[in-house]
Amino acid sequence: MSNWQAALAEGVAGFLGDLSKAGQGSLEPAADAGANGEQRVFGPAARAPDSLLFDPYSWYSGSQEFHTRPLSLDWNTMRRMAAAPPISAIIKRRCEDAEEFCHPEENPYLPGFKVRMRSRKAAPSRAALRMIEELERFVLQGGVVEDMRQVQVRDDFPTFVKKVVRDSLTYDQLCFEIVPSKLSRFGGGFRPARFIAAPAHSMRIATTSHDGHALPDDDFETPRFVQVYDEVVINEYRPSELCFGIRNPRSDLEFCGYGYSELEMLVTIATAWLNAFEYNRRFFSQGAGIPGILNLKGQVVNERIMRAFKRELQMLATGAQNAHRIPVTSAEGMEFINLHSTPREMEYSAWMDLLTKLACALYSMDPAEIGFNFGNTGQQSSMGSANQVEKIGESRERGLKPLIRFLFSQLNRFVIWQIDPDFEIVAQGLRSNSESDDLDLDAKRAATYMTVDQIRARYDMPAMESGKGACILNATWLQFQAAAQGEQDGAGQQIPPMDTAVLFSAPQPPAGGPPQGVGTPPGGVVQDQSQAAGQPLAASMTARQVRRPKVSSFTL
Repeated sequence: MSNWQAALAEGVAGFLGDLSKAGQGSLEPAADAGANGEQRVFGPAARAPDSLLFDPYSWYSGSQEFHTRPLSLDWNTMRRMAAAPPISAIIKRRCEDAEEFCHPEENPYLPGFKVRMRSRKAAPSRAALRMIEELERFVLQGGVVEDMRQVQVRDDFPTFVKKVVRDSLTYDQLCFEIVPSKLSRFGGGFRPARFIAAPAHSMRIATTSHDGHALPDDDFETPRFVQVYDEVVINEYRPSELCFGIRNPRSDLEFCGYGYSELEMLVTIATAWLNAFEYNRRFFSQGAGIPGILNLKGQVVNERIMRAFKRELQMLATGAQNAHRIPVTSAEGMEFINLHSTPREMEYSAWMDLLTKLACALYSMDPAEIGFNFGNTGQQSSMGSANQVEKIGESRERGLKPLIRFLFSQLNRFVIWQIDPDFEIVAQGLRSNSESDDLDLDAKRAATYMTVDQIRARYDMPAMESGKGACILNATWLQFQAAAQGEQDGAGQQIPPMDTAVLFSAPQPPAGGPPQGVGTPPGGVVQDQSQAAGQPLAASMTARQVRRPKVSSFTL
């Protein structure tokens, strides 16, 4: 490039830069001309983000090949916490709830899943319907199956869901590996062939840079995640090879992209619950909970009798594993010193109930789902409060639905959309309303602002024949349409003008008509046609009228 060309290019670049700076205050995106002349609004990013994603000077962020959690709770500690009650009951309940969505279901009011087209306006073709069946089979079998014996050694879809949901509720890491197909090696792009649940406690976020910045979005070759065993990296994963789903994300620099697990929120509550539970357990299993001290006052007469008395008393009062042993001492007189407080002073039951409610609240679950029905025994509901069925329904609305939606969104991102971006997998049975409630709403819609054909289209049903469904089921609207149709019909017909001269002309007798008088009723009056013939209407009105005799019978 010559000097004048370089100077021209620099001047044009500076001019375009000034224009871009001048238009930064506008909220409208700038349109660029595409290669074929069409206007483009969106384009690829010009650079990687400049924001720091982790602290580059912390020992837990950039000193190793992977980032670690900057907390005292490591993965092993959280795994032990998940095995303690009532957290284990909460996680087990959510895993069983998630398993209900692991089978195909067409009814939107029943739990299950469905593969459909992402564009709800497009009608699926035969090829699309075949693709939907293939994707459902792919999900249920955990990938491509060339030999049916492979199904026996693989995890089915319910097993896969229970594994990843448990890891997500324990570590806030939903991890599964995506195995590429053989077609990916021949320039066909990344095509998944199998997906398998990975142990989330061994997965770490890789250190991709030592300055705290993120990589460009179009860098698909740099490993983003690693698997660690005994603090040694044993596997590396590119972005398309491992799903690292986080339900509770955090943007803090010190957490390096890791989520906020419910167990981290429950550290204080879980510790208090375990201490109270352990206290009660040891009270019945070990000798720490002594009921009191027996003090014998006065001088001991016989040491042998005293030892026999102690032995008999311990045999009667000692429980399992030497619990509730009563110490015996010798002094003047005899008294019993009670060392136990009353149950009301301890308030043990109320304290345990409070901790259980707090643990369930952090998991967005009602205690009734795990069998804790607080309140009066046998009481279904009180005035102004919901019963247990309504409480469980609201609990599933708050806690289960977000979890299921998150699970299926990760399957779409890493599995379904990598195969065909025109399809998606969605969960069924997550609607708040029942089928009868939706039918009532549709009836109200059909009576206000939607036609019958539009309501039928919501349920993938064809329109009614002859345009019968192009109406709103409202009496006022139907009357208005009928009146408008009548006006249109009247305007379309041409009525000929009436000839008023016919009213003032003499009537003509019909040709070939019956003779005069035939068919005249008895006693009737007929007009004398002989005088009225050929006379105007005014003259015929004054013509002589002839009264005929009554005829009772005819003789032939």
